[in-house]
Amino acid sequence: MRGTAGREHSSGFPMPKSLRASCRAPPNGWSRNGLWRIAMNWKKIGAALVHTNRWSGLQVPMGKAEFPMVDVLRLRALDGHRLWVRFTDGSEGVRDFADILAKTGPMVEPLRSPEFFARVFVESGVPTWPNGYDIDPINLYMELRDSGALTRDAAE
Repeated sequence: MRGTAGREHSSGFPMPKSLRASCRAPPNGWSRNGLWRIAMNWKKIGAALVHTNRWSGLQVPMGKAEFPMVDVLRLRALDGHRLWVRFTDGSEGVRDFADILAKTGPMVEPLRSPEFFARVFVESGVPTWPNGYDIDPINLYMELRDSGALTRDAAE
């Protein structure tokens, strides 16, 4: 059957289009698995073959977990407006709240009192004070992680 594309089959009937198309070489820029395009790679190393398909726009590369799903498990108020926290993944650290207390506002004013600051508690995994002021646990975790102040629990 090779070489008979476009001709009639020996039975006298024309060959179907799908059979004729499968016998031909793929058009330029295509392979049997999909579209190949030539990307110029900014003229540093020349042309590079890059495989593309219709699903490539839907794929999201999995990288470093930027937003870890953690909650605060335990916490303790320390002297000097510092807070020791332990997260649900077993890591712990100390956060100094001097930068937050330097701001003004009705929610921050009561936190300046050491007695009120020490009344912190955990509500649904979030450090919270009696006046309703709370700190996002994921943001707190990322701040401690990025500053290098986050350590693992020795029990692990």
